[in-house]
Amino acid sequence: MSKTSILLEYLEIHNDSINKYGIQTVVFMEVGSFFEIYAVINDDENIGADIYEICNLFNIQVTKKNKSIENVTRSNYLMAGFPNHSSQKFIDIMVNNNYTVVIVEQVTPPPKSIRSVTKVISPSTYVNVIQKYESNIMMCFYMEKVKSFKTKIEYHVLGWSSFDASTGISNCTEVTCFTDDKLLVDEIYRIILSYNPREVVFISVEDKDNTFDGTKFISTLDLTNCCIHNKIHQMSKQYTQIKYQNEVLNKVFTNHGMLSVIEYIDLEFKPYALISFVYMIQFIFEHGEQLLFKLKKPVVTCKENENTMIIANNALSQLNIIGKEYNLLQCLNTCKTSVGKRFFKKTLLNPIVNIDELNRRYSTIECFLSNLKSLKKIALNLSNVIDIERMFRKIACNQIQPCELHCLINSIIHVNDIFVNIYKIKDISDNVTDLQEYVTKNRYDFFIKNINEHLDIDLLSKYNIDNINENIFKKGVYKDIDELIHHRCLIYDKLNELVTFVDKKTEMTNWLKKEKNDRDGFHFLITNKRWKTLQDYLAKQELCDEVKHLNALTLLSQNGSNIRLSSEYIKSMNNDLQNYNDKIQKMLVVNFKAFVNDIHDVYGKVWFDSIVKILEKVDFFLACAKNAESQCLTKPTIVNDNNDDISSFVELESVRHLIIENVQKDIEYTPNNIMLGSRSAIKNKGVVLFGVNASGKSSFMKSVGLAIIQAQAGMYVPCKRMNYKPYNHIFTRIQSSDNILKGLSTFSNEISELRNIFKCITCNSLVIGDELCAGTESISALSIVTAGIETLVNMNTSFIFATHLHELNELARVNKMLESSDIAIKHLSVEYDELNGCLVYDRSIKDGPGSSLYGLEVCKAMNMNPTFIHLANTIRHELLSHTDSHEMVRHKLSRYNNKVVIDSCGICHDSNNDLETHHIKFQKDAKENGFIDNRYHKNSKFNLVPLCQSCHNKVHNNELNIYGWKQTTSGIKLHYQITL
Repeated sequence: MSKTSILLEYLEIHNDSINKYGIQTVVFMEVGSFFEIYAVINDDENIGADIYEICNLFNIQVTKKNKSIENVTRSNYLMAGFPNHSSQKFIDIMVNNNYTVVIVEQVTPPPKSIRSVTKVISPSTYVNVIQKYESNIMMCFYMEKVKSFKTKIEYHVLGWSSFDASTGISNCTEVTCFTDDKLLVDEIYRIILSYNPREVVFISVEDKDNTFDGTKFISTLDLTNCCIHNKIHQMSKQYTQIKYQNEVLNKVFTNHGMLSVIEYIDLEFKPYALISFVYMIQFIFEHGEQLLFKLKKPVVTCKENENTMIIANNALSQLNIIGKEYNLLQCLNTCKTSVGKRFFKKTLLNPIVNIDELNRRYSTIECFLSNLKSLKKIALNLSNVIDIERMFRKIACNQIQPCELHCLINSIIHVNDIFVNIYKIKDISDNVTDLQEYVTKNRYDFFIKNINEHLDIDLLSKYNIDNINENIFKKGVYKDIDELIHHRCLIYDKLNELVTFVDKKTEMTNWLKKEKNDRDGFHFLITNKRWKTLQDYLAKQELCDEVKHLNALTLLSQNGSNIRLSSEYIKSMNNDLQNYNDKIQKMLVVNFKAFVNDIHDVYGKVWFDSIVKILEKVDFFLACAKNAESQCLTKPTIVNDNNDDISSFVELESVRHLIIENVQKDIEYTPNNIMLGSRSAIKNKGVVLFGVNASGKSSFMKSVGLAIIQAQAGMYVPCKRMNYKPYNHIFTRIQSSDNILKGLSTFSNEISELRNIFKCITCNSLVIGDELCAGTESISALSIVTAGIETLVNMNTSFIFATHLHELNELARVNKMLESSDIAIKHLSVEYDELNGCLVYDRSIKDGPGSSLYGLEVCKAMNMNPTFIHLANTIRHELLSHTDSHEMVRHKLSRYNNKVVIDSCGICHDSNNDLETHHIKFQKDAKENGFIDNRYHKNSKFNLVPLCQSCHNKVHNNELNIYGWKQTTSGIKLHYQITL
């Protein structure tokens, strides 16, 4: 085939692939021993691969068919490539950059090779690049606009599906309540944040009259970390037809008994979810049919499920539960196994409202917590368990390698050990679902017996499926394989006999060496000089088989003084060996796959699933118990008045922000109390919170949201006490920035989000808002914020609003709500230290709005020009940066905490050598585990201060009171008082 026709062939496949899979697609075409990409880019046309961008990612050179010709044309096109043995590396690069890769291989031998598409690899269907425990998820969203028969109102319906290629787990559901485009966007964004997919497909039927702009819609979602396929208005109507849906699904779910396949997968009453699921199945099929082997039924859920708490819009991100920065998931997910880590993430991101289930989780954590010492060995054993869920999926698809099966068997042995030991701890075994059934049915012994009877487990660890050359089965399991291996051994013996003859019959030990390479097979290596000596010796010997075969050896090649020898006899044995090896390997592969299939048929449908379910719970509850101990977390109390009409509420005593505690080690985190809701014991439904910038308003509000989400995920929380009734929704409005892509200013975006929040709130909702209406003038801001507060109060909705609008206190409506105790007004205390010229952040919440005239104090603390300060003060009367300190320090570290530098006294700043580390909260007040007040360890950095001997004596003589480290605008300062 000519080079020009190769280009045409490439362009045809490239254009077809772009139409199918989107612009982020690259075609790798095999030509000889290379994979190549082509393009034509000149003033007249731009066709083919995005070659410069791709080669920039690959770090390889773009060239031309004839690089001596300057112009690029169809006969002198651009090209680049890489050896086909390096394809894995370049596929990984493309997939990691969210490309779909189409592999075109030579399916017939040269010279006139026929090429065809052999693989389509996309980010969600490529399991080779999965890192750690993260899932490899694809999602499909089907959207349709319908009109109510009764009200004639138009609204959006949404059906969506997800599929994890690494575990074979799929989910689907539908939602039918959106009268607003923004609400639809919010719901899709919320779902995507929860699942974190690698690839997303948006679909809707062909509709020429529909004005819905799919491209603009997708851009509003701002999805940068996944591969997007925009098929809005491009989906064939066949996906909506029952006949076609049944046809597709019947190929995947073959055993559905007397039910139709749609009834079997429980989607007969969810037509929009069904369309999404069918389209997703077809998409997966096109990328790899093997991914659909023995697929489990989808988990069909309902958005209106009363058991689920909705974390609305992007609250997961705004509360820092997930995200690029250090987040709550990273802080808490201390599970040891991949199975446990995935379950922990799923549990944290999907809080529930079911009181019985929440109390069961709390009780189980309590059992694990009281048995932590007994569980220490079990915790260590968990670290030896590989990702068994993914290995079980590989067994189902019959894609597991022998070496992977070896690792899986060892992990199952560890898992069984863990389960048996936990079963011995009665109060735990009673709380872990399915554990008793696992132990009593004892399928493990049958599994291990089956493995030991059939497989040589040690040999499994050495091989992949394509390089097996030893019998991985026990002798006698497959007699035909045993016989072939026996014949192969006879050939090895014959080759060894020649070497043994030279070693034992002569004094020429180790002269003749048997070697093997890919080109010549087995042959002999000897020096030229020794070969001549051996030939002389053989000439004098009586003729026997060994002498005859040695005399027949001839030169293969020579390298310096070494020569390689072979003969027709040796070559014949090499041919026989190759034939035996081919037969043995083929039979080993066939029988190994049959054995794996039998394992799945016997154990895969029930036992493997039960192992995963028990293991994920054990790892999860153990992590929760260890978190409770190490981070001083408390068991929440659900106040169940047995009255569904009572609004949700929360009481938190000394609540802390775990993320900040784990990141900021220099000062003690200041805990605070709050009560929200309509319970008789709680007067205020909401709190309006004032405070200077950086005083901790956002951090405090987030700590409340995080505590509620932790509690409703069934975990312990960072506080001394928590009483609550579960919330059904959490809404946040924390970040405030212009949204250029959406074409909305800060204020417009804010109002858009508030509008949608007010559409959805109930008496079981919590709303957290930060600096509302900061993007508009003060009169409008006061009006909108006051209206918002009153609306939330009338709905009995719990809320926390942070604001700078001190004029709210002067409004009659606000004062009326304050007098009736519907709201509380609080502030975070900040003091101006005249002596040191800085603001001291107390971080404590106090009653009232605090001072409204702190702006100039901030200017003073930031070292603003005194003339400017005086002018501003004058104007203020008419109307009624940061500094770093640098010190030279010595590298003497505290023996209690190596992050504390013992350089100078924290009080008098004396830098003599007689310095000691003082515990601000005394060591004697710590418990046996070293924790003070069940909140922090006595050796935490913020509880230590270097003191000279004189100041240390003053502390113990009650002449000096040290209160702790405080955050100020001049940095972290020690707060103390000299009493004499």
